[in-house]
Amino acid sequence: MRHRTTSSPSDIASHVATLSRLVEVQRAIASRGRPIESASPISLRHGVGRVLARPLWRSHGRGVLLAAGTPLRARHVPLIVQEGLETIHVHDELRVGLLTLGEPANDAARGPRRATPAALVGALLRGSVEQLGATIAVETGASDCGHAIADALASLRAHCELVIVIGFTGPARAAELAAALAQRGLDWTSQDLPARPLGALQLGHCAAMPVVALSPDLGAAFASFLAFVSPLIRRMQGRHQWLPDVDFGQLQGPMPHRNAWGFFCVTEARGDTLSTQRLQHCKRRDAVTAIAEASGLAWRPLDLSLHGEANVAFYPFHRWLR
Repeated sequence: MRHRTTSSPSDIASHVATLSRLVEVQRAIASRGRPIESASPISLRHGVGRVLARPLWRSHGRGVLLAAGTPLRARHVPLIVQEGLETIHVHDELRVGLLTLGEPANDAARGPRRATPAALVGALLRGSVEQLGATIAVETGASDCGHAIADALASLRAHCELVIVIGFTGPARAAELAAALAQRGLDWTSQDLPARPLGALQLGHCAAMPVVALSPDLGAAFASFLAFVSPLIRRMQGRHQWLPDVDFGQLQGPMPHRNAWGFFCVTEARGDTLSTQRLQHCKRRDAVTAIAEASGLAWRPLDLSLHGEANVAFYPFHRWLR
């Protein structure tokens, strides 16, 4: 088996400075995960929160009620009952593994007992994955040794379709990891995405399973998860709208740097949801409080002058984490 350090044709690792470039990177990352193909029949009462694998049809040939790829919400249930449907076909639930580097496996499995940076990131990612309708199937840890990481990834493949890693693997450890996986008959591909306005990433594949590594810094990890990992999860769930639309906002107060990002609260929504919103920066010293109080992530790309009075792109949590 071989180790490959990939170089995407679209140059995914290049700097992201514009909205159009961000969408290219989001699509390139999401394409690394295939939608779950199996479609299980399930009773309607157990289907809320799952993604429809087949369209639901109105009675008497009146067309499609809900399209395949639609996440089933509680508000849809009366509509379906009205049509006399009791059984639906849904995609199997996406199972995600959470692997924390530099932490023994038996400690990580017990959950965050101490407020270490990695424990805070793990707590936030755990809730965010579940909010998207996926499940954390396995939570474990591994030392920074390449062989230990390989053992963890090989074990996670039996239970998960996607693994999120907290912490990065350096070049020497990456080579050790690739060799250790090759001994197990598993291909390993990897690619580093250097620091960018929305946080650094490492992308990999353990055989066919996507692996995404995030920073142990809470703010950077959550920004990367929101912008890049949540679309990947949504696509793997089988959703037909896996990349949400971006909103636009006008800051009340300055953002000090172009192409910068931060967590913001909505202070005024003007008109409908497509209108520019007024945003206030969460001026907290720590990312924990800022994220808890924020309405979403705002980013100032270099090309936003084309959008009238809006000066930031806005990614509201209520849309990107559902």
